[in-house]
Amino acid sequence: MANEYPCMKCMKNVPRRMHAVSCDGCGRWQHRLCDTGITSEQYRLMSSGQLTMEWSCVDCNLDSEVRQLSSTTVYDEIPPDTSIPNSPIRELSQTLFHLMVTQT
Repeated sequence: MANEYPCMKCMKNVPRRMHAVSCDGCGRWQHRLCDTGITSEQYRLMSSGQLTMEWSCVDCNLDSEVRQLSSTTVYDEIPPDTSIPNSPIRELSQTLFHLMVTQT
């Protein structure tokens, strides 16, 4: 018998009436006890419609973090803040930033 809905963590079948969740990103299933982080109380409230919760599997969370990093702007220097005039604190932070960048 083939696993119609295999748990993405343990690969065992996820039968009806078993505590399991479907990833909001990819739609794959995972047993609640297979490291979902969802408590039995949260699951009970979700099942009864009293709690709405988004859940993503490890793969989709990783994909999301990679997409977020790829869209993050990286500066070679601290962008000038035109609302604050040059100050000793700003100059010090700029110097520290340059030291950190040159050491990496």
